[in-house]
Amino acid sequence: MSLVCPALLIVAGGYANYKQGNGHHSLDDICRWSIICIAGIFATTIQAQDFKDKEGDRLVGRRTLPIVAPHTARPALALVLLVWSMGLCIVWNVRGVFSVLFNFLGLVLGSCF
Repeated sequence: MSLVCPALLIVAGGYANYKQGNGHHSLDDICRWSIICIAGIFATTIQAQDFKDKEGDRLVGRRTLPIVAPHTARPALALVLLVWSMGLCIVWNVRGVFSVLFNFLGLVLGSCF
């Protein structure tokens, strides 16, 4: 478990750094918020890829979240997806039917786990 959190932060930070670009242009607030949100989403949902191959991960000794916390990993991921859906609607000021649709899709995706 000790390597799980740093690895998530490294991947999220690397992706955010990639999205920032080459640094020749200054970033406005919208760009900065986009990068922060993308990094946060990656850091809190990347473990979704570990659910498919728990047996293989267990055989090679990997300690992924679905192996370490099997009873809380799935509901936690579903909750995180719903929270991100609601949070992004607030951050980007998505209202009405689009907000309902976006949150519904987050709920549906979360229920798949």
